[in-house]
Amino acid sequence: MVNQVSACSTTVTDISSKPTPPTGSIYQGLDSCQLGTKSSSSSSCAINVTGRGDGSITVNALYAGDPSHYKNENSSEILVDRRATSSVIVCSPSTVGGNSTTVCTATVTDTDVSTPITPTGSIRFSTNSTGTFDSPDCSLVATSTTGTASCSANYTPRVFGHHLVSGSYQSLDNWGLWDPGDYFHDGSSGSTQVYADPADPSFNVSSSATFQGVTVTTSGTISISSGMASGTIFVTATNSTTGAVLFSKTYNFSNLQLANNQTRFLLYIPVGTNPLSADITVKGAGGTWSATMTVTRQLDIAGRGIVDIVDFATVAADYGSSIGSSRYNPAADLNGDGTISIVDVSMVAYYYGTTVFY
Repeated sequence: MVNQVSACSTTVTDISSKPTPPTGSIYQGLDSCQLGTKSSSSSSCAINVTGRGDGSITVNALYAGDPSHYKNENSSEILVDRRATSSVIVCSPSTVGGNSTTVCTATVTDTDVSTPITPTGSIRFSTNSTGTFDSPDCSLVATSTTGTASCSANYTPRVFGHHLVSGSYQSLDNWGLWDPGDYFHDGSSGSTQVYADPADPSFNVSSSATFQGVTVTTSGTISISSGMASGTIFVTATNSTTGAVLFSKTYNFSNLQLANNQTRFLLYIPVGTNPLSADITVKGAGGTWSATMTVTRQLDIAGRGIVDIVDFATVAADYGSSIGSSRYNPAADLNGDGTISIVDVSMVAYYYGTTVFY
C-alpha cells in the first residue's frame, strides 16, 4: 500500500557441513541492518521499506560477508497498491424550486491504513435526470484535514422531481484520458438526492377551442403540491355563431396524481346530441407549469367516470365506419370528422385511465 511500511527481513544461512551463524550487515540501497543470530547456522535482520507510488518495488539485499562467510545477495518484489478513498456528495439546499441552483460539494477522504495522503485530481459530476452543472468537473482542493480534499459545482434541475446527483473521483492521465483516483489513490464515487419543486406551484388557466360550432372556454387556477394537482376551472360553452351560452359550470378537483410532471383530466360538457369533453393536460417543464386543452366528443362514452376498456371497445367495434354506414356511431367519432379511424382509437388510448368530472 502506498505510504505503508513493510518490514523486509533478510536471513543469511551457512550451508556448509560445519555451519556457523553469519555476522556482519545487510545492505539495501542506502539502508542497512546488523545481522543477529537466528539459529546455529543462520542470522537475520530487517529493514523497513515504504511504498511511495503505485506499482512494485524490487528490494535488493546484499550481504557483505565476514571472515568466515562469502558475500551474497538476493532480491524480492513488493507490490504497492494505491490507497482506498471514500467520496461523499452533499447538495445544499437539497430541495430547490424549478430553475433554481443548488451547490453540490464533493469530499474525498483517504481511508486507508498508515499516514493518509491528501487526494488530488477532480470530481466528475453526473445526474440521472435533466439538469445542468456550471462545470461537469471540479478540481479538488486540500482541506485543513490531512487526507481530505473537496470541491464544488452548481447544479440546476430542469425538470421537477427527484434528481440523483453523482460524483466520481478521477484524474486525467498523460494521454488526456480520465482514470479513477490519482497516482496514490484508487477512485471512488458517491451520490445524493436533490428534489426540484415547481417554480410556480399555482398558475392560472385560460384557453379556448371550437368544436363543430361550439366554442369552449376555460379559466381558473391550478395548484401543485406534494406531487398532486388541485384547483378550480370555470367552463363556458357558447354557440360559435350567435354567442349564446349553451352550458356553464365550475369544476373543482383535488389530489390528481402527477406522473413524470404531468396529469390529465376531462370535464364533461353536455351540449347537443353528443356531449363534448374538455380534455385538460397539466404539465411541468423548464421550471414552469401550464395547462393545455383540446375539445372532443365525450371520451367517457359509457359514462362510468373514467376512460376505460368499455370506451376503448366501443370505438374499436365501430372502427372503420363512416357517416351513412349502419355501423357508424357518432359517439365513437371522437374528433367528429365523420369516420371512426385510428385517430379516435389513439385518443382513447392516450386518455385511457383518465378521470372525468361531471
